[in-house]
Amino acid sequence: RYARALARGLLAALAAVHAAGVAHRGLGPACVGVSTVDDRAAGDLRVRLDNFGLSACVGAHRDSEGSPLALPDRVPPLGVLEREDLRAAGYAILEVLLQASEADHARAAAAAATEDGKGAGREAQPAAPPAPGVDQNALRRLLEDVYECDVARFREYAAADDRWRDALAVLDGRDLAGEDEEARPAWPLVQDLVRGAEGGEVPREGMSRAKELLAEHGAWLNAAGTK
Repeated sequence: RYARALARGLLAALAAVHAAGVAHRGLGPACVGVSTVDDRAAGDLRVRLDNFGLSACVGAHRDSEGSPLALPDRVPPLGVLEREDLRAAGYAILEVLLQASEADHARAAAAAATEDGKGAGREAQPAAPPAPGVDQNALRRLLEDVYECDVARFREYAAADDRWRDALAVLDGRDLAGEDEEARPAWPLVQDLVRGAEGGEVPREGMSRAKELLAEHGAWLNAAGTK
């Protein structure tokens, strides 16, 4: 539930920013502030975007009389910047999920090793430091350079890594689905995000593509589950 609440809150924050004509341009996990990390309080999670040092106020260029000003040539249109923010959001969501899954796997492995040592009468050895977790740069190389933004192929690759098993359960929608309930996967949302939500209709005035994605992928984002 926490993963869904985080993704939902991140998209809602981006929707508000984009509707105001602002693009973040530096989005990553370090730029996302959360009110809680407790899964039991996921329903009350609040997400805040920080670190707007690279942002562009594309929709706020007006003269003293309120008339729109032409944008500098070096500033891309908001639609272009908005798509890059959405890509970054997709990678940030993947990074958080995969790193959390890696950490859980490392803890379980360390606990199992400790129990095995006790059973064999050996002195417990300190756990080896965990390997560096996957980050956005590695995910971009995999998804864009290797798999050409095809998340189905990326999922096949990820399924071979046991450290990512818990993350895949969330992304497949199997974490909340009951035995008789159809899973609601997140992969269509991830696909839209890493492709910058290309191909969608031009958002209505005062709207943003991020807000439309909230509605289009509500089945996964708002799933309560039966587990």
